[in-house]
Amino acid sequence: MNFSIPSLFISKPLYYSNGHNAQQIVDAPHSAVLLRWPNFPVIADHASDEGTWRLQYTIPNLTTCWVNDGVRKDYVCIRKQRGNIADGKLYDAAGALVKNLKGIDLCIYTCTGRKKGKATEVWLTYWRRK
Repeated sequence: MNFSIPSLFISKPLYYSNGHNAQQIVDAPHSAVLLRWPNFPVIADHASDEGTWRLQYTIPNLTTCWVNDGVRKDYVCIRKQRGNIADGKLYDAAGALVKNLKGIDLCIYTCTGRKKGKATEVWLTYWRRK
């Protein structure tokens, strides 16, 4: 399994997480984690790991990506924003839980490297199937 954002020179192997091993996968070199949330899948990786920091340059309605988890699926970015991870949960810029969002088919995120109190700031990108 892998995913790619060709215009940002991001191409990574993906590994499923059972929820307990996600941090180990994100911490490992040359790997990103694929989480199966109820509403949509989520891909996470460290910003410093093999160029994932370039996610901040995603351009909504222009940047495309693909995910191959046995079948290739193509996506276009529909929104980019900063968010936070706090208490093990992912929040968008307005403070809403990302897992509850509607109207997206994929979320890809990476840490910005900034801390806000006990929270870690992230770049969030939301994608829709092409």
